[in-house]
Amino acid sequence: EDFYAYNLKVIGDSAFENIGNKKFLEFSVGDKLEKVGESVFFGCKYLQKFTDRNGNAGYDAPFNFGENTIIDKGSLYIKLGNGKWQLAAVPANLVNENDKKAAELNVMEGTYRIAAFAGSGNKNFETIVLPESLGYIGNYAFYYNLQGNEKPKNELTVIFSSYKAPVLENNYNSNITLDEKAKGYGILHAFPDIFNTELCYCNFIDVLGKQDLITIVLPENETLE
Repeated sequence: EDFYAYNLKVIGDSAFENIGNKKFLEFSVGDKLEKVGESVFFGCKYLQKFTDRNGNAGYDAPFNFGENTIIDKGSLYIKLGNGKWQLAAVPANLVNENDKKAAELNVMEGTYRIAAFAGSGNKNFETIVLPESLGYIGNYAFYYNLQGNEKPKNELTVIFSSYKAPVLENNYNSNITLDEKAKGYGILHAFPDIFNTELCYCNFIDVLGKQDLITIVLPENETLE
């Protein structure tokens, strides 16, 4: 069922992970919410939007209620300890103002970090627009939860608005390896690795270098970093 948590202050890591209830479509929060962990809604594949207690999903403009919470176009943002904003969670089945599956995600300007697993599992996105303010993208932020040889239905275009690229966060996973037939194997293994480790960035769709599925659009600027 839909979840109403108006008095909730903290949502811990993985609190609602893998709730596969087909009726779990909406998560409503109140102005007391102060902190949201990571991987909180990972695997909630039917979740469509976050709202306030009046059903406002922030489709017209980012809706700021309380000191620490913003809902923008159905996604949930939380203020970090440094006073900057973090995209905490994007519903895996995010809908737009017309209750249709959202094909585009515009991350709110002012967002400094995208939390790990924040938008993972959403296979509907065709375009993700990242703001100029973005500094960090958490590991598995937009991972598609591929299994076996499954491939996404569509490619993904990622548009960067800033001249300086955000940091891709990464946690080393010894179980991740690239097959020699992988698209990016030759590039990633062009130099000897004296530590015998594998690059295992999983910020978008799949493991870096495995499949050619992302188009990256950069701003026109001679000082790109």
